[in-house]
Amino acid sequence: MLRRRPAHEAPGAPAKDGEVVSFGPFEFDLDSGVLMKGDERVPLSAKEFSVLAYLLGARGKSRTPEDIFEAVWDRKYGDITAVGVYIQRLRRKIESEPSSPVYILAERGFGYRFESGTPEGSA
Repeated sequence: MLRRRPAHEAPGAPAKDGEVVSFGPFEFDLDSGVLMKGDERVPLSAKEFSVLAYLLGARGKSRTPEDIFEAVWDRKYGDITAVGVYIQRLRRKIESEPSSPVYILAERGFGYRFESGTPEGSA
C-alpha cells in the first residue's frame, strides 16, 4: 500500500501543477482531479481519474492495456481486463455515444489512444 501513488500523481499525466486540459465540452483539472462538462461536475473514481490522466498524458499515442495497467495499477502483472472495464466506464461518462467513441479510441492490436478532436456537430 505504501508504494501506491495518490490519484493526483497519476503516472504519464502532464506534470504541471494546476494544469487544466480541455477537450470538447470538458475541462479536466489534473491538480484537483475534477472533470467538468460546462458547469456540471462529472464524478470520477480514483482509478477512472488515473486512467484518463494517463491517456491524456500520452495524447495521440496508442497505449497497450499492459502499459496502462502497469502505469495506473503500479503492477507489472495482474488482471489487465480491468483496463477495459475502466475504459468503458470513462466512455459512458465522456462520450456522447459510448459505442462510437471520439475521445478514447481502440486500435485493434495496439491498445487505446486519446484524441481530443471535436466530435461531429461541434465547433
